[in-house]
Order: sequence, then structure tokens, then C-alpha cells
Amino acid sequence: MSGIEITLVVSILLNIVLILGARNILLQNEELEDTLLETVMDVQQKVETAYQSMQEIDLRGSFESDDEVGAVFAELKEIITKLNETI
Repeated sequence: MSGIEITLVVSILLNIVLILGARNILLQNEELEDTLLETVMDVQQKVETAYQSMQEIDLRGSFESDDEVGAVFAELKEIITKLNETI
């Protein structure tokens, strides 16, 4: 084998290894994207449930807005509202 043939064989083998490596990285990336989307959807559902619960509690008038509990409740409701809008 001449030098050119050896270089060609090494180049082909190296390209195959690099292609397989890139394929594996792409598959891992797709799995991570799927996991991330599932996590975001789960968090979004939990935030929506918390937001609805806070609205139900607020409609019942369970908390007064002038006491300490009412102030904390109002802050929590505002935080959940902003988080719900963000997600």
C-alpha cells in the first residue's frame, strides 16, 4: 500500500467514527429535548392547578386582604399569576 492509500483508509475510518459520534450526540440531544418538554409541560400543569386553586380560595373570601395572611396570600397569587403567564 502506498502512502495515499493508507491516508485514504485512515480518513475513511476516521470519518465513519466521527459520523457515528455525531449521530449518537444527536440522539442524546433529542432525548434531552423530549425530557425537557415533558418537564415543562408537567410544571405548566402544576402551575395552572395552583393558580386555579388560588383563584378558588380567593373567590370564597377565605383570606382578608388587610391581615398578614391576606398579604402573603396576595403575594403568592401574584407570583403564581406571573409564573403562569411566563409559562
